[in-house]
Amino acid sequence: MKRLSEHLYAETDYDWANVGAAVTDNGVVLLDCPVRPSDSRNWQEKVSALSPQGVRYLIATDYHGDHTTGSSFIEGDVALIAPQYVFEEISKGDNACSKEIFVKTLRDLDFTEEADEIENAAVPLPQFCFEDTLTLHLPPLTFEIHRKGGHSPACTSVLVSEEGVLFAGDVVINGPSPGMRDAFVREWIEALAWVEGLDIETIVPGHGEICGKEVAAELRNTLGGMLEIMVEVVAAGKEKAEATEDPKFLKYFHADDSRGEYWLQQRKDTFRDGLEQTGASSQEKEKSMKVEEKRVGRIFRVTLEEGDNFYTNLCDLVKEKNIRAGSVFLIGALAETDMISGFKSMDGYDIDRLHFVGWRELVALGNITWPDEPPPALGDVTWDEPQPYVHIHMA
Repeated sequence: MKRLSEHLYAETDYDWANVGAAVTDNGVVLLDCPVRPSDSRNWQEKVSALSPQGVRYLIATDYHGDHTTGSSFIEGDVALIAPQYVFEEISKGDNACSKEIFVKTLRDLDFTEEADEIENAAVPLPQFCFEDTLTLHLPPLTFEIHRKGGHSPACTSVLVSEEGVLFAGDVVINGPSPGMRDAFVREWIEALAWVEGLDIETIVPGHGEICGKEVAAELRNTLGGMLEIMVEVVAAGKEKAEATEDPKFLKYFHADDSRGEYWLQQRKDTFRDGLEQTGASSQEKEKSMKVEEKRVGRIFRVTLEEGDNFYTNLCDLVKEKNIRAGSVFLIGALAETDMISGFKSMDGYDIDRLHFVGWRELVALGNITWPDEPPPALGDVTWDEPQPYVHIHMA
């Protein structure tokens, strides 16, 4: 068990996913749980000794079996917290959270008793669920829980800002090949950009050794490379299934063949599944409509006074609150501003700019993004890293 800071611990030596623990005045908070029953009990024994209250909470960062299976062996009165996606997938039955993979793999490795124990144990449903974000105030720590998706729709990271640590779940994987079973690559790239923008020193990845933000950047580049290849081979006329067999993808695949033939085969199959999703998200966007229900997260009401620079103030707020995406609604009046009033032609970025002075009523809406480079609308501006951009349409 590695001590990360005054109150935080992690273990990276168990089979499959990494796990973490946080010591609060209310007891110990677990971040995921080991898959194997023997590892799960060993982990509980270690961390229970850190607080007289013992283990009180368990946060599951995904519905995949390497994040949920071990919860079957948690002892005592422990509150299970997870994204709503986790509740829904576990409700479908064991195979929905891929428990079968670990049962068969353990049998291949002659751990028959543990395989049987996993097979016969029900995976408990979480009692407390959230859609996109949840904050737990457990002094002296604050747990900012963010469902970011990408690796799977449920994939979640937990930020403990007081100690500069992110328990990234499978948003960050520190290894030669990311798991692709339910991946949406574009969403995953966005999630990694969010990680890179955090004020943190330490990342506990879902798999692999503890690291810093440089690993998130490396994984983002890897996924970007996979996306570029898929776009290239599909544009050359290959169907999705054929495209996933392209030899250019081989450098991105890795599996631990010491875990047996079944494990190796399912890694190959799910890698191809993820590549097909990559093709669908980039090439079939116009052929099908993807609908995802979401609920409103944080809402900020901002009041600006005469003399305030509304755009600068909005960008400062976005930075301060680390708002990675959102919508903006404005109503009021402006005394002076520059704005783009239209396009002179459709040849490049050929625009008209308007500067007006004198109070005018304003109604506007816009959106928040963090582009890598300044959009042309900002004019002669440069920056070295992604910055907040509030794109507004005014009337």
